[in-house]
Amino acid sequence: MISGCLGSPNEDAWPQFNGTEWPGSPAPDFVLINQHGENISLSDFENKIVVIAFTFSTCPDICPMIEYNMNLAKDALGDSYGRDVVFISISIDPLIDTPEKMKEYWHDGLGYDWNHLTHTDNVTIEKVWESYAIIVDKAYIQAHVVDQVPINATDNMYDDLWIVLEHWNMFGENGQRHIKTPSAINHIENILSQHTTNTQNSYHLNSNNYSLIINNGSETQFLTIDSNQLDENITGWDLTLESLNSENISYSIINNNETFSEINGEDIGNWQLMIWNDTNKNWENSNLDINSNSLNELYDSGVKNIAILKNEIENITDLPNEIRNEDLCGFEYNHEDNHYSEIINEIYLWCEYQNNDTTFLEKVSTHIITYLESLDENDSEEATPEYTLGHSTVTLILDKEHNRRVAWTGYNWDYLLFIEDIQLLIDE
Repeated sequence: MISGCLGSPNEDAWPQFNGTEWPGSPAPDFVLINQHGENISLSDFENKIVVIAFTFSTCPDICPMIEYNMNLAKDALGDSYGRDVVFISISIDPLIDTPEKMKEYWHDGLGYDWNHLTHTDNVTIEKVWESYAIIVDKAYIQAHVVDQVPINATDNMYDDLWIVLEHWNMFGENGQRHIKTPSAINHIENILSQHTTNTQNSYHLNSNNYSLIINNGSETQFLTIDSNQLDENITGWDLTLESLNSENISYSIINNNETFSEINGEDIGNWQLMIWNDTNKNWENSNLDINSNSLNELYDSGVKNIAILKNEIENITDLPNEIRNEDLCGFEYNHEDNHYSEIINEIYLWCEYQNNDTTFLEKVSTHIITYLESLDENDSEEATPEYTLGHSTVTLILDKEHNRRVAWTGYNWDYLLFIEDIQLLIDE
């Protein structure tokens, strides 16, 4: 009796679908804007099967797989696509998903050439979501827009970093993961800057400046000269003398003022000349005497960073190194929580070129997972983050009269079975 009241079909009247059957209620019409700036309505596709998905371009996981499955189904439909069947994707993040963004990402970037719809008026598109019973968690969606809007820190640094790493891994299945590597690294810096007290550390090599480092065995003096202020006729010898004079470092010169005899009261034979190898990213002995000819030769060769060290110094690891990104690496991170130190140490290693980008992110990910797994959820407010879906992940198949007939939920579905459901509606 209940089945009759609802008007649900019996097995003989309606085919059996692979997806979840709906009772055939009419799908609401709408007017939205596609990637070309054109108004598109459901009623534009009279007498056609219509597939409708709800996605957004900065989604890190579910949406790309839904779109990917739809593209597989589209290709498998062959000539039937466009003639009997059309696909539509409706954005659930219109703030980011402008028509231009949709075209750039879905169409030009991934080749998904069906209508991707959005709207400049949030109220208009929200009414569409409501009419299709689509639940949208706006806060969750915006948390993943890490390319356009930096993530704001919560009370738990590990939760925030986890979101960044989820974003980094969004293309892990198809070999395109490294596309998002730079943005993931930048946002890790953003999160740390909100969770730690940063002390500016100016002692690092900068490819825009020339530097001279003096280390007498007990302390290091790091001298820089802005290359924009140098005269084009200045020599390496001139640069060195100007640097020493600027810091009141004593020296004596002989041989027509072209050869050092002493630096800081120490015989020049007790010193060595080091250069920064820009290719290998390390300091190495130049095997040159510390005189005008050697310094001019280094300057003319394009070397920008040199160091004059006491011979007794064996460990040069404390010398300033070149850094990758001054925004990320030009700081000394002070923190109260010892768990942060592992991640911060990976930043230092990455900054010093000892870790490549992928290794850096993989190690940070390992530290986060290890820490979260070690927490006792009963005794700690910090627990492994449980991320739920940011919206209803339903893909609808409408029949030729645009009644809602089949729903596919989630993203891990077989596109061939999906096509079988479409074909059943084509053949009705």
